[in-house]
Amino acid sequence: MTPPLIKPCSRCGVDRPLSEFYKSRKGRDGRQARCIHCERLSYRDNRPRHSQVSRTINTNHATLAEKAQARRSLALLGPSERPETRAACFTSPRPCPFATCKWNLAIDVNPRNGTITLVYGSEDIEDWRRGNCALDHAQRGGMTLDEVAEALAITRERARQIEERANSRLRLRREIREVDRD
Repeated sequence: MTPPLIKPCSRCGVDRPLSEFYKSRKGRDGRQARCIHCERLSYRDNRPRHSQVSRTINTNHATLAEKAQARRSLALLGPSERPETRAACFTSPRPCPFATCKWNLAIDVNPRNGTITLVYGSEDIEDWRRGNCALDHAQRGGMTLDEVAEALAITRERARQIEERANSRLRLRREIREVDRD
């Protein structure tokens, strides 16, 4: 018995030739259930909303010219006092220029090996306008998982996993305190 040369797409319902379906070992006819067009639409609908991916710069591999350019850029910023408290931080310009601040979400500097991770994947300051200070996000109040994922440049699922882990740690601390009281 020969397999049919045309089959309906399970998403759009249109009869299409088998050449318009991706190959699949799972299907009886060796093809996926959805046509190529519907697969592409599904991928586009389900991909993460943030398009930037974090990028790491290894300073050990930087050329002398790149290191000199970085020193000149830092010199242009001039001396600045990093705020000591959240109240002093309110008067600072936004986005926050203090890359070494532990609350900065845009840049992560590893003190052990000197690598710099650009969380939003770009050196352009305009890409950081979404809010690069964790304290600013915390002050706004409750955020959905989508908003947290967008702010941290991670997927929604990863944000959910982080939230679940933090909640389990808080529950564990509460249980330990209750045991200590007894």
